[in-house]
Amino acid sequence: MYKILKFELYRAFHGKTFLTALAIGIALGLIDILMSFIRFGTPPDIVLLSVWIGSDFQFVWHQVFYLILPILAALPYGGSYYTDRRRCYDREICLKTSRNRYLAAKTCAVFISSFVCITMPLCLNLFIAAGLYPDLKPQVLDPSTLSVIDTGLFSSLFFADPVWFCLAYIIVDGLFAGVIGLMAFAVTGLCRSHFMTVTFPWLFCMICNTVFETNEKLFSWSPLYMIDPINSRVQWYQMLTVYLLLFAGSVSCIFVSYGKKDIL
Repeated sequence: MYKILKFELYRAFHGKTFLTALAIGIALGLIDILMSFIRFGTPPDIVLLSVWIGSDFQFVWHQVFYLILPILAALPYGGSYYTDRRRCYDREICLKTSRNRYLAAKTCAVFISSFVCITMPLCLNLFIAAGLYPDLKPQVLDPSTLSVIDTGLFSSLFFADPVWFCLAYIIVDGLFAGVIGLMAFAVTGLCRSHFMTVTFPWLFCMICNTVFETNEKLFSWSPLYMIDPINSRVQWYQMLTVYLLLFAGSVSCIFVSYGKKDIL
């Protein structure tokens, strides 16, 4: 199990798709910081929360990052099983190990690569922003942080320490990214191309967002809404429920659909 997991992780982190998705995420974070620096400079009244890409509502890059987050999360390794089946690699590897071990190793590799691909750009953006702008507690009526002032999730961290607030959401976004990668893995058998496999999670999130948006009471159940730090109505039980349902559903589909035969 260790050898196959090590090999799958090597494939995940050295693939062109992982590097492409990571480069796009980092580029969006750097552009957002650059735009903030060009517009505001480094005055003492601009705080960290107003320029970190997760809570920066003043430029379009925040919306772009969270809009394409499902694609960035699925791209690194979520579609790798489709490639393995097309090249018959899964048949070869299952001659040396059990199919369930192969699927377990790939599941871990998909989750970890998706987690890293989303958290690294957010952490890098936060690191640069923290070096340029002060880590001050937000004021209640500060217009630069008013977008997250009423948030229910992590509200105590928001008022206590902005950095911990940002780190909490980075972890949340990374965990959801891991699940999104598993969703791409789970629907491989239903897709006819690598492109369809990678874009399915994004389409799923868009449909959920559209459906829930029609009802104000259900809007906070949208996955794209709850992973965005700029929100005001997400509660712990909602996030845990959606996360566990997507995680359990994806993992179950992977092993039920692809783990039926131990010998090909």
